Amino acid sequence: MDINKFYINLLKEFTKLKIHEKIYIFTLYFVYFLYILSFFTGNEYQKYIINIRLYLKYYIIIFLIIKFNPINKLECTSFDKFIIFQAAIFLLLTTNVIKYI
Repeated sequence: MDINKFYINLLKEFTKLKIHEKIYIFTLYFVYFLYILSFFTGNEYQKYIINIRLYLKYYIIIFLIIKFNPINKLECTSFDKFIIFQAAIFLLLTTNVIKYI
């Protein structure tokens, strides 16, 4: 697959997302960027990471409760699959694994 086609398809998919989905993706990658930055510069960005992680955890909780409650008819979109996978990775990294890195 041509790399330009890949990025064009990625951009098309991103433009189809709802505003809360775009904010979630941006915030998630921003936290990853802050983790990398704080790894190289020390604990300068820890207070920002803690606040953003808290926001992301509550967003994930609310999203999963609303979307996947037993009353709703389940239809998984590509964003649903993305958030489920990213939520699992994010929660894994923010619980105990990050303490040992």
